[in-house]
Amino acid sequence: MKSLRKNVIFALVFGVVLGAAPVKGYSDSLSRDSNTKAYVIANGSQKEFVGFIKEELTAFSRLESWNVIETVVGYYGEKPSRLMSVPVEQREAFNKAVSKLSNKLQRRKDAEAQQWKRNLDKTANSIRFIWNFDLNSLTPVTSEIPPLVVPTAESNL
Repeated sequence: MKSLRKNVIFALVFGVVLGAAPVKGYSDSLSRDSNTKAYVIANGSQKEFVGFIKEELTAFSRLESWNVIETVVGYYGEKPSRLMSVPVEQREAFNKAVSKLSNKLQRRKDAEAQQWKRNLDKTANSIRFIWNFDLNSLTPVTSEIPPLVVPTAESNL
């Protein structure tokens, strides 16, 4: 009898707690929501991204910074191994250009610009990962282990 009473009380309290829980979570805006998906800009989405920048940010699309971004993202979309041949100067220019473009997209309040900003950031992080990847660090470290010395009866004297 006591067990049934405890189960009923537990079910009621559990139902009240679940009923009071927020449905949408704690995020009020989509731009701050960590569950919003970001996709890597490659292949088909690269053409859409170029079209968006040329339509919405025409002044930026005429700068050399945009050409650097378009070139490096193009390498990433076609063949990521080509990124290893990008010179250090162009890598630095790419990082600066991505920062500028990300700031410009952040200032825009429309959802499409915010999605492209997230996609650009994810793509840039993927490209930086490839640039910073060191294949030589994956080789196992071997060390010489001295041979085991077995004590003999003569060494105890």
